[in-house]
Amino acid sequence: MNPVTGKYRDIITDKMGALTDWNSRAGSGYYDSAEATFNEYLTHALFCLYVQETYPAEVARLVIDRREDLMVQRDFPRFRAFNQAFLARFAKEARRQPLSDSYPDIVDLLGMD
Repeated sequence: MNPVTGKYRDIITDKMGALTDWNSRAGSGYYDSAEATFNEYLTHALFCLYVQETYPAEVARLVIDRREDLMVQRDFPRFRAFNQAFLARFAKEARRQPLSDSYPDIVDLLGMD
């Protein structure tokens, strides 16, 4: 488990509400907790942020679109919305603090509709 996510376990669980809204296969042995599901969302969102900040814009858009499609196919139905909010809020030019200090703000993205 991620020790930083662990500090926010209760908040993450509360903000996610029904886990199956975030992970269609929850309860089947597939990321069966809000914490594990959040870590999967964040791992892939961080990858997309790296791609957005490193690759040429048209390549980045293609890679990010495909990653979002993959995550939805993997039964994480809210990934696309989460990822787009994450990318907009934490893009290099929008960051106000190091990403490592942004966990509360990242967790807040779970409250979006």
